[in-house]
Amino acid sequence: MAYTEYLNEKGEVTNTILYFSTNTSRDSIDIVRYYKARFQMEFIFRDGKQFMGLDNCQARSVEKIHNHVNYAMTAVNIAKAIIRQGNLQKDSMRQTELS
Repeated sequence: MAYTEYLNEKGEVTNTILYFSTNTSRDSIDIVRYYKARFQMEFIFRDGKQFMGLDNCQARSVEKIHNHVNYAMTAVNIAKAIIRQGNLQKDSMRQTELS
C-alpha cells in the first residue's frame, strides 16, 4: 500500500489518496508510478473511443481490426502532440511578452 498527501499553503493536509497493490514487495513509488501510467492509458483509450471511432470497427479479420486500433491510437497521439505543441508555443510567446 502507498499513499500521497496533498498540502495547502499552510502545510496542512487537504487530501489523501491511497494506492493498493497485491505485490507486497513492491516499492511505494513504483505503485504510484504504475497507477499514473494506468490512468494515462485509460485516457488514451477513452479519447480513442470518443473522438477517433475506436469502437466503431465492424471488421472481422484480425489484421483489419489490428490496423483499425493502430490508426485510432495513432490519431489520438498525433492530436495530443499537436495540442501540446500549440500550448508550448503559447507559453513561449507569453514568456517573450513578459521579458
